[in-house]
Amino acid sequence: MSERLFSNLFLSIGAMKAGTTWLYAVLSRHPALHFAMEKELHYFYHRYVNPKQLSEAYRLREAKNRYLFRFDPEKANIDAVRGNVQWVAQYLSRPVDDYWYRNLFQMRDHQKYACDFSNLNAQLPKEAWPQIAGKCDQLRVLYTMRDPVARLWSHTKFHLQLTGHLDKLDTWGPAEFGEFIRRRHIWVNAEYGRVLRNLKGAAARDV
Repeated sequence: MSERLFSNLFLSIGAMKAGTTWLYAVLSRHPALHFAMEKELHYFYHRYVNPKQLSEAYRLREAKNRYLFRFDPEKANIDAVRGNVQWVAQYLSRPVDDYWYRNLFQMRDHQKYACDFSNLNAQLPKEAWPQIAGKCDQLRVLYTMRDPVARLWSHTKFHLQLTGHLDKLDTWGPAEFGEFIRRRHIWVNAEYGRVLRNLKGAAARDV
């Protein structure tokens, strides 16, 4: 069988605030797994949910703030920096399509799987999964779950801290907390059943 567009692909899709960062740190040491410079590429969310996710403005901000200036010129290895700059050039290329995504893993060598830890992939519609699987020789999807109440609490604290409103937790009662966790950007990450049904009902047999 000829190699498909994405070859072997391993996706960790969340849930958000359910240990995926720790899992990434562990699995990034595995010799059979290849990771791009960015842990969360969000390509499939861009492709199937929000076509503005990977806008030029977003990618330029990411390149400036996260990739281009994070090495020490007195200590860095020039070959490693050159490889990183090549990756950033591909990240900033156009159009953002399946070939764009595949080429983000072009420095993959002997590793069996290209890996992407994008939690937003948990929000893909069920019709997306057979399309993704059809472009892979092998597709593996890992979905981690956490006690739902603990996850909601952790996600709430994370969001409030990120937006500079952590002090609200000092005054919120059950009503305020309940209203907040039911906002779509929080609650959509709590719907474990929906995610599992989408995967079970629509993904390839070997997912």
